[in-house]
Amino acid sequence: MVGSDERERSEAAQRQASDELRQRVEERAADLRSVDESLQREAAQRQRSEERFRNIFEYSNDAILVLDPDHDEILDANPRACRLLSYTREELGNLTLGALFPEDLARLQSFALAVVEDGFGWMDEISCQTLVSVASVNEVEVVRSTSAKPANSTRPLYTVACAIRSMAAVA
Repeated sequence: MVGSDERERSEAAQRQASDELRQRVEERAADLRSVDESLQREAAQRQRSEERFRNIFEYSNDAILVLDPDHDEILDANPRACRLLSYTREELGNLTLGALFPEDLARLQSFALAVVEDGFGWMDEISCQTLVSVASVNEVEVVRSTSAKPANSTRPLYTVACAIRSMAAVA
């Protein structure tokens, strides 16, 4: 009988351990399902937010350029910027900031550094070049620029919204 009592205790301990393990697996699976649902909600919310931003970007009455001053790149331009600067989106994407802002590149880069530190910024009176035709370049003045560094960005991006007027019209 002693062997049978030990065997029963061993089997009972094994059942209890198995039940505890099953319970822990079920709890962990429930936790993972909850995290998965939360991540799916966040992804859907992020996608809706990105779609709203894209619509604002594409249909804004302001010219908007997405810049990376550290790498001297124009990452994106909205249709209004393309019309005002007389470049296609692809042409702007192939330009360097130095080509678009030849006289004020140092000021623009200094401004971008201030934005990184402060999280936002404002700058008036910056000159840039607009392509009117293949042979003719007309200077324009940016009268309003704002910038912000996105949170959680692995690569610093500086969004610059520009309201542009031709200096030729001012003169």
